[in-house]
Amino acid sequence: MKNPYFNNIIWLFVIIFVASFLPCFGRCYFKINSTFENILTGAISSAILLLIIEIINYLNDKRKYGFISGIYKKVSITERIPDGQDNLKRIGDSCYREISYYNLSDINYVSDLKYQYHGIYTGTVEYFGDTETKATAFVTLNLNLANKMTGMGSYKYAGKDDFGKYDFQVDEENTRRIIVYYKNTIPSGLAEGYEIWERT
Repeated sequence: MKNPYFNNIIWLFVIIFVASFLPCFGRCYFKINSTFENILTGAISSAILLLIIEIINYLNDKRKYGFISGIYKKVSITERIPDGQDNLKRIGDSCYREISYYNLSDINYVSDLKYQYHGIYTGTVEYFGDTETKATAFVTLNLNLANKMTGMGSYKYAGKDDFGKYDFQVDEENTRRIIVYYKNTIPSGLAEGYEIWERT
């Protein structure tokens, strides 16, 4: 995923570097006049100003929307109880139950979120695999820019045609915690529930 801020900053650096050496190169090999040098000076000044603005925009964007980046430990993992299975132990009066085969006392299952730009995060999330090994899912999360404490996302398991969607909410009293609702889409109906991630 290309970050437009980085692309703009790199191109502005290239323009400044090339334009800075053109007068010296021109004097050595061509006859250039002062008007051309004045135009180059104006172009360099404009590029420097744009570079400063782009760096400020990048830092402001990261400060405003990049606050949930980091490594998270799962402190709760649940799944929706299928209809008709009333014998399963519920969490309170909800339709969810705790998934017991995760060892949440250890830091084995983590989510690693890296901020990109405009409220977009990419990363990986670890889950319980088919043979008691870790399974990795690649995730993309998008903050709601109108309400940056909520968002949506998607995940795909590595090496499998297994996709799903996220809805998530940042705990406003503790921004180190994210409540994530997940629902598997392909294959359909295999997983649905919520998790609580806490930044380490």
